[in-house]
Amino acid sequence: GLRYWLDNFKALELKDSSFNRLEVTVESNIVPYIGHYMTKELDASVIQLQLINRLVQENKSYSTIKKAYLALNAYYKKLISMNWLEHNPMQGVTLPAQKLFGAKKIKCLTAEERDRFVNQAVSIYKNGTARYRYGQIYVFMMYTGLRCSEMLGLTWKHIDLENKYVTVEQSLVTVKNRDGEHGSRYITKLQDSTKTLSGVRKIPLCRQAIDAISSYKAEHCNNDLDSYVVLSAEGNPLKTRHFERSVNYIYKQAGIDASGLH
Repeated sequence: GLRYWLDNFKALELKDSSFNRLEVTVESNIVPYIGHYMTKELDASVIQLQLINRLVQENKSYSTIKKAYLALNAYYKKLISMNWLEHNPMQGVTLPAQKLFGAKKIKCLTAEERDRFVNQAVSIYKNGTARYRYGQIYVFMMYTGLRCSEMLGLTWKHIDLENKYVTVEQSLVTVKNRDGEHGSRYITKLQDSTKTLSGVRKIPLCRQAIDAISSYKAEHCNNDLDSYVVLSAEGNPLKTRHFERSVNYIYKQAGIDASGLH
């Protein structure tokens, strides 16, 4: 039932990246727990004991549990709207209080760590070549607040150095390969919009951002304004995970206890 709901309804209303996240929730955090039950066998008690409470017992995060709860609730609401079911069992299911999980600690760089990161990111070898292919890009992101997918979706035409701003209107995401081509389980796909409508914006560029992207452009731009700013050494668009993980090498070399772009 859940697979039918995903493929025939949710796939029509969600962006590929959002659909991927929902699919992972269903396949990893719902089906293994209650997938062997028929829909008519699932009442509030079964869902509470066999799904929600087991996720809690396995120390899954509040976010993971809430996603499973919301996905199942949306599934039942769809069944009811189509007159395939009269009652939503999720009305009798209790979502654990968020306060029981504690606050997620967010790591922010200090001013001193920021300077160490920048110095390491833009460092060069004795022969003058950049130590890190994407070092200047990470500095550019630091001073513009761009999300990973937004940075990967930028082309050179989006960056106006003369007027000192960057236009954000699309994103490049890594999604599951559903057509069986390209020989890869995951592929990159351009989305015509950002995460939200308010995400379409123009960002003014400060001196640090201009210096970083100018240095990168001098080395990597081939004067094709439609080309992605961030490309692999082979000239291919980057998958999100690779780009996010590469920054960790800079943290490590700078002696900073941090990981990931956010």
